[in-house]
Amino acid sequence: MAKVKPERSEVMHDEVLTERIDQLLRLSNQMGHEIQRERRKSGIAYRVDWSPPNINRFIAEDLRIALEDEIVPASVEEDTGTGISDRERNREVIKKALIGLKLATLRDIARDRRLPAGGSIEDVATQIGAAYHWDEEAVARLVLDFVAEPVEVHGHSSHLYGLESTIDLASTRQKLEYVKGRYVRTAIARWFIFENVQFEEEQILVRGNFRSYRVSVGDGGESPTLSANATEASARAVLSGDSSVLEIKTASPVAAQAAMDAFEIALDLKPLGFVPQPAYETGSLGVTEAVTGFSRVSLFMLDVLFNRLPAIGYSRPDLTIARFKIPEVGRAGDEGEQLENRPALRAVKFDGNHLLDSSPICRLLTDGRALVELSMQIRTPFRSDGESWTFPVRISIDKDRVHVATGYGTSNAVGTSRDLHDQLVDSVSQEMTAGIRDIERLSELCVRIRDQAQSTDVVTQARILDD
Repeated sequence: MAKVKPERSEVMHDEVLTERIDQLLRLSNQMGHEIQRERRKSGIAYRVDWSPPNINRFIAEDLRIALEDEIVPASVEEDTGTGISDRERNREVIKKALIGLKLATLRDIARDRRLPAGGSIEDVATQIGAAYHWDEEAVARLVLDFVAEPVEVHGHSSHLYGLESTIDLASTRQKLEYVKGRYVRTAIARWFIFENVQFEEEQILVRGNFRSYRVSVGDGGESPTLSANATEASARAVLSGDSSVLEIKTASPVAAQAAMDAFEIALDLKPLGFVPQPAYETGSLGVTEAVTGFSRVSLFMLDVLFNRLPAIGYSRPDLTIARFKIPEVGRAGDEGEQLENRPALRAVKFDGNHLLDSSPICRLLTDGRALVELSMQIRTPFRSDGESWTFPVRISIDKDRVHVATGYGTSNAVGTSRDLHDQLVDSVSQEMTAGIRDIERLSELCVRIRDQAQSTDVVTQARILDD
């Protein structure tokens, strides 16, 4: 039977958890001795010609495994070269090697060894690893008997997560004090380390480090081996008081997710699990007709382009890449129809300049396709000395976050790119929390897009984003 996981795991210092387990073992041993004394008093005579082995170490390990769904150890980094304790690292590396096999295969292995085969793939891998006493060579041989981190973006990069409620700085401060300088496990062979915390009046800045291992199995030597290559990525989080958006600054989406998972575990910050959809008033018939049929995700993007960018001084960006997500169709029917060989289109990507003036893109928008990613060139207003810069910007919407990335630009404009990035993050955060900024202007843009979708004229000048 699958284990039922609690809604929220308790975070406990690793040394406290170890002491509690030791107390339990001492109590168990004490009760065993008392039972033996009572048997002697009752007149039962028996003789033992052998000394029973001390299995406390194995029992303690089994208890930690049994408690891992309810308790997350917050451990202090060790001076071992990796920072993660050797025991925990080795165990996670072995699990990572095992989950390279399919879940069905792991279940078969578990059943063959009369182990529990229910639960998630990590549950089954844990049972098998424990059955092999976490022996790397034995597990490597088992895997042989029977498969990247995303590309990083160069520049300023922020992942914005919507939260179920606003951030309470006082409560969050107390929880951060408890885990500061410690690490928590967020997934198999993945940890997030709370390295530094800076408390300010209206926000908390958290600097952390994501650490993971890629595991491969080799059989080139006398015996099979497991090889674990460490990967690291830094992440900084901005927790603003009374905000329901959490900003995690990192180039790696995997590190951002690890940080979000760690904050959910240690700080009880609940992510929405989706990007809030823009809302608009339905009182005006003209307004509702204009936006009808557009994907809410597309309206999110278009409002940022046509309303929020001009509000911070950046009009008429040059759209260079547009990616649309195509709804999944043709799922397997009730009779389990196999569709592995059926062609399927999941995304459409366009590359060019001023793409929003393109009729094919406008048709996709009016057909209700979700515009999930935009890359653009944004030019800063001219300064008094006549100087201006152009920066590459990308905004993408994932299922549970919005990613904003801003290129550095030229060497003398790094500070300007940082200011632009902060303004973009603030604008997107407002879109996530407040919704559409100006529905009337947005509806005007939607009318232009509908006209362009039906047009067969050759566009000689980009005008659709003109004010």
